Amino acid sequence: MRWKSIKTVMIVILLGVNLWLIYLLVGRYTAQTYFGHDVLQNTIEILARDGILMTVEQIDPKKRDADVYEAEMGADYSDSVAAVFSASPIHEVFPTPTGVRMIADNGDTISFSGAFGINFLAGGQERETMSAIAEWAVRAGEPLAPGQYALRDLREMLEARLDTDTAGGTVASVHAKLSFDAAWRFGDYVLFRCSQALDGKKISGHTVDCLFDEAGNLLWLDGTWGFLSLVRNYSAQLYDQINILFNEKAALREQREADADGTPDSLTLSSMQLCYIINTAADGATGGSRVYFSPAWQISYTDGTTRTYSAVTGELAEAP
Repeated sequence: MRWKSIKTVMIVILLGVNLWLIYLLVGRYTAQTYFGHDVLQNTIEILARDGILMTVEQIDPKKRDADVYEAEMGADYSDSVAAVFSASPIHEVFPTPTGVRMIADNGDTISFSGAFGINFLAGGQERETMSAIAEWAVRAGEPLAPGQYALRDLREMLEARLDTDTAGGTVASVHAKLSFDAAWRFGDYVLFRCSQALDGKKISGHTVDCLFDEAGNLLWLDGTWGFLSLVRNYSAQLYDQINILFNEKAALREQREADADGTPDSLTLSSMQLCYIINTAADGATGGSRVYFSPAWQISYTDGTTRTYSAVTGELAEAP
């Protein structure tokens, strides 16, 4: 009888020790993965003294990891993209101050600028006219709710073109995909505004406007877009939001010291979202480029100011 009692006590002690170890492990994981409320509150107060105003709920308390992606940009990138937009052969290529312009046999024009700037103009259309119609569609057109994007053939046409890559390689079934941000109807025209996202996160600056006529023909497209093949990815530990906000505090202080009159005394945070930014490097082996999609924190203020910091290095990223 006595042995049974001792055995019961030992089992209870072992259960207690296991529960205590689990508690310690959970506590350690939480401390390593999340910031406590007191840390968040202290951060809010310190930032407020430097004119960055926000609430505790606007800060993500979790310390996150995310993937960095590598893509290929072949030497024939422009030719490949031009073939996506026009079935007609290219017969003229002109250098421009910012890139190159290609003209197809049917009059279609595809222009490239910078790394990923693109403009398409259908044959027979006037560039200034199409640009003006697109501008007025946004200003005075009828906004369409997502449920009204049932112009299914137009959506499928855009998906077929804008979700195209130039080499066919993929990594872990992850693609840079388009998302439909807005649409407007203006007379006989429909304008779609689309953005490019990777792994569910927007690629900073990668947005295009696409103008269609009533027959469903793409007349004009303008913006920034990458038609790329992902070839490799690896996980990176990210700078958390608190560290990025302190980097922003230091940058704003330097900005005020350099230009006190041109820098507001206070800014109110609107949002802080994880996105992707792009860096390119020449690839001597192929004659093309290697493109790196890196996670970044995009800080937006209520006055419209937006600043983006690399979540890998913590540095302020250049505007796209």
